[in-house]
Amino acid sequence: MVLVDAGSDERLDAQAQLWNHLLSYIKSMSLKCAVELGIPGIIHNHGKPISLSHLASAIPIPAAKTDHLHRLLRLLVHTGMLSVSVEKQKGETEKVEETYSLTPATSLLVEDKNNDCLSPFLLILMHPSVMNPSQFLSRWLMKDGASSTTPFELCHSHNFWEHANRGPEFNLCFNEAMASDGRFLMTTVVTKCAHVFDGLKSLVDVGGGTGAAARALAGAFPNTRVTVLDLPHVVAGLPDDSPAGVNFKDGDMFQWIPPADAVFLKVDP
Repeated sequence: MVLVDAGSDERLDAQAQLWNHLLSYIKSMSLKCAVELGIPGIIHNHGKPISLSHLASAIPIPAAKTDHLHRLLRLLVHTGMLSVSVEKQKGETEKVEETYSLTPATSLLVEDKNNDCLSPFLLILMHPSVMNPSQFLSRWLMKDGASSTTPFELCHSHNFWEHANRGPEFNLCFNEAMASDGRFLMTTVVTKCAHVFDGLKSLVDVGGGTGAAARALAGAFPNTRVTVLDLPHVVAGLPDDSPAGVNFKDGDMFQWIPPADAVFLKVDP
């Protein structure tokens, strides 16, 4: 055990480390706030670094909240999610004003024609239904015979997939997140791993959600017929706009997978 003297610098350093760890969630929640306010898109569409006053009017927010918006932007700068520069504004009196730009990370949160926006993925990770189970970690660890349950089940009294089935809003949020992640991933897969799909006549995308990955595969490899397999509540109600070479099947991958030359399964790290 390491103990530090009450008046030592190490004690203050330890407190600073502790506070930094305890308050680190503010970084994620501030980025979520920025996405919900549409800040990445506003800065992108502005076409150049944007001032605080222009951003406040574009959101828009009450004038009394402008100082709070400034604090949010400065925190995002501190965490590397925005960059800041100082510009001199011409006028009767020269005024110095901060302007803000996107970084490579926040540029991934902007909707574009390629649909590479990862904002939906951020929003599902920050969703209360996903965040709240973390409050149950200690209770789950102490619970006898809890090997077959998870903190999520302890929090919600059912598993993740049942939660999605019962909650249309959460289900939509989750499906949009998986679709955005799939589109982003497949941009790399179809260009750098094309040799993997050579000669395949059929492929099953297991847990393929709304078919974002399948559409990318069908577009890149038109001779491969792609089947998306996912749970009934995911497949139900999907628009009938599937491109040629893509079809959907509802089912449980632990019970049955349609026959095909290959199975495509994305596993999160």
